Amino acid sequence: MPGFPGVCVRDLDEAGRNRNLEQLRRIGRLCRQYGQEFILATWQQTPWTESQRHMVEGLPVEGTGLSEYCSAGMKELLIQCPEIEGVQLRVNFEAGVGDQKSNDEFWKRVIEGIAGAGRRVRLDLRAKGLTDELIRFALETGLDITVPTKFWCEHTGLPYHLSQMRTEELMRLDNFNHSRRYSYSNLLRKPQQFDVLYRLWNYGSTCIFAWGDPEYAGKFSSSCQLGAVGFQIDSALSLEGGHEMLQSEPWNLYSNPELQPDGWEDERYWLRYVLFGRLGYSTGTCEEVWRREFRMRFGQDAAPYAEACCKTASKILPLITAAHMPAHPSQMYWPEISTGAALFGEHNHDKFFGSVTYGSSEPSDPGIFYGIDDYVEDLNKGRLNGKYTPLQVGGWLKSLAGEVRKYLDVLDRMDGLESNREYRQLRLDFLMLAYLAEFHVQKIEAAAALSCYRVSGKASCLAHSLDAMKKAGDCWRELCRKGENFHHNLEFGMGPGTGRHGHWKDKLPEVESDIARLESMLNGKVVPGENVWGCPNCRYDADAGEPVFNRTDLHYSCPDEWKAGWDLEFRIEAGKDCDFQYPPVLHYRHANQLEGKFRTAELEKTDYGYRGVIEGEYISPEWDLLVYFSAVDHSNRGIIYPGLYHSDYPAPYHIIRVTGE
Repeated sequence: MPGFPGVCVRDLDEAGRNRNLEQLRRIGRLCRQYGQEFILATWQQTPWTESQRHMVEGLPVEGTGLSEYCSAGMKELLIQCPEIEGVQLRVNFEAGVGDQKSNDEFWKRVIEGIAGAGRRVRLDLRAKGLTDELIRFALETGLDITVPTKFWCEHTGLPYHLSQMRTEELMRLDNFNHSRRYSYSNLLRKPQQFDVLYRLWNYGSTCIFAWGDPEYAGKFSSSCQLGAVGFQIDSALSLEGGHEMLQSEPWNLYSNPELQPDGWEDERYWLRYVLFGRLGYSTGTCEEVWRREFRMRFGQDAAPYAEACCKTASKILPLITAAHMPAHPSQMYWPEISTGAALFGEHNHDKFFGSVTYGSSEPSDPGIFYGIDDYVEDLNKGRLNGKYTPLQVGGWLKSLAGEVRKYLDVLDRMDGLESNREYRQLRLDFLMLAYLAEFHVQKIEAAAALSCYRVSGKASCLAHSLDAMKKAGDCWRELCRKGENFHHNLEFGMGPGTGRHGHWKDKLPEVESDIARLESMLNGKVVPGENVWGCPNCRYDADAGEPVFNRTDLHYSCPDEWKAGWDLEFRIEAGKDCDFQYPPVLHYRHANQLEGKFRTAELEKTDYGYRGVIEGEYISPEWDLLVYFSAVDHSNRGIIYPGLYHSDYPAPYHIIRVTGE
């Protein structure tokens, strides 16, 4: 750029720059040829951690020099490369350009450069770190503004928007780098002056195993209609090999050559693309679209079982992720190869977890799910909230694993599949998912019993914890053995300081350390009657074991829309299946996650069932309304209505569109 003669990239001459520009333009031409938008995204303008280094030399470091250079450079790039249709700016502190005030001033100059390119350019402003002031400034330029945001943290959780931010975010609401780092935060205030776009960071949880659940994809697509123009998903195998500074010799996902695909590796994820693509376009897409693919790949007889197995196995990781998240960043928590933290913090293989244990780990949606230690604490107080308990989650995981094994048994007996390479891949993936689910079933019990032991001091609880942890260890050893079919170091991250690399066998010492610690704690303690299952509050919920997430027989009408300022009354009829310890609770909140927890109101008992009211003064034209009901049955199970995977509703809550007064 004129005026900045000292700025250069080491070992890059003018001919190299010209080749790079032509390659960038070629990418844009190819995108246009295939009907795709070419959006150029930036992240770091300068290093923001001590482990990083400058790739561009001679950048100004004093005053406004850096913002002036980047603004002029962005403008010139858009002029020289007209194929770029949009620019995405990641405006949080990770750009490395200063504190909140100087950060905003830097991006204002860059936005001015984009607006000065003299043509229509779409501007994506990533929600993390985005301030209201920067939004107002961008809108005043007349650019077409979209705000992309992460759908569920940096992972594949369940197919609905989080009911509540995690504690880490709620404690830092004055810090935009946290309060807007995922989900819709407070971006849905009406009238909306910009578009919102949801991005599913599926590589955070479902990165290497095959995935395909039509029910999930349909509900996810429906949920993305909340205040948004659409959604994006990450590609399969995103970051395979790590980021560019780590990549050297390419390696195959499977180390076993009998499993390696004949073509491109990401072709094995065809169902993921079909489901998100077609159901994302229309939730009414005919099932025949993917079923004919199953028939073509596995044969007429095997196709229904292969589809059912895939759908069931694909529910495992989202459920684990939703109910259990020891750390938020995807670079630090990878549920596919993570133990979810040790029972004892000092044993954690992933040092980023610090003192967080499996029991103290918070769910990624703490509004719907109980953490293990919190569940035990409330259980001992004799007053559970209407959340899904860890034991219910364990029951669902046990059931899902059992269903996967049942379908695989049927498929294994069918002729011809033993020579079908794609089936062998799926079989390995889904069997490992079953073992992973069973590992968490046992570890949930181990952590819950350990927590009960710390409250009660009963040796039988400690014996229960040890027994369950030994069974969890057996599952993890199977994961290590079957994982030998995969590359020995699954590098999908940013290097050794993160958790997105390694192998299942690397975590085995953590599991064995937990077992040894429990054995040491139990040594010499007397267990009455040698009853190792002496903690009845810590067994998985066998009655919740069938893969049906909703049981409640409630009858009421919930409006799709309501007028602001008017009282909203619910008259609820409770059927014979409603076995409540105490009256259900009405939960409601604006579609504004910065408000934190849902407001609650206990329902009034009536002759026909229950009655509850949301007062009109809370119902504002600025915000749509989220509503659900919860209860606890006499088996200490949490009941939520509509609840997970409800046949008639896309989310575990109702979304009511609020119109003007």
